[in-house]
Amino acid sequence: MAYAHWFGKVPWQLFGTLTFVWSVSDPQAVKVFDAFINLIERSLRCPITYLRGDEIRFSGCGKPAAPRHFHVLLAAAVPLDSKFIAKAWMRMAGFGANGEGAKVDAYDPKKNGIGYCLKLIFQPDGDWAFKNLDFYLCPPEAMNRNRRQRRRLLRNAQRMFSAGQSTPHSDVSRTPGKPSFNLVVQS
Repeated sequence: MAYAHWFGKVPWQLFGTLTFVWSVSDPQAVKVFDAFINLIERSLRCPITYLRGDEIRFSGCGKPAAPRHFHVLLAAAVPLDSKFIAKAWMRMAGFGANGEGAKVDAYDPKKNGIGYCLKLIFQPDGDWAFKNLDFYLCPPEAMNRNRRQRRRLLRNAQRMFSAGQSTPHSDVSRTPGKPSFNLVVQS
């Protein structure tokens, strides 16, 4: 799948399966997820990049139903802690009887997390969403679009630089009084 190859360029940190303790409608589920992302961004004081696969399966042909849940990949300019992310989700969507509600692990590119997030992309009951992919997948010509876009990319690259992370698609160099930002295209 071409999507999996393209999304593989993002330095994902975590892969998670996020469930709800109660029965939830699709709009409600998205609202909870958006509030969850806002909570994390406020707590970490930086934008979160995510790729989310929405999944629901109805029972039939002897197979059990699977209520609405999300498979998600997360990246940020700062290191993400899987326990913090899981607890933040469960505060929003509920704690299960046995502590279930979120399974969040370090991302391993060998385990096909991208494909798993997108497994229902072309199915009627599947959906997907993303946010802030431009931090990692922005083509060089996008830097000429507008000042706001350049500022967003610069701030994120500086956060990554400050956190000691490599910036795979950017090069931040600081000269006295004037930081500069150049995108570097990797093939």
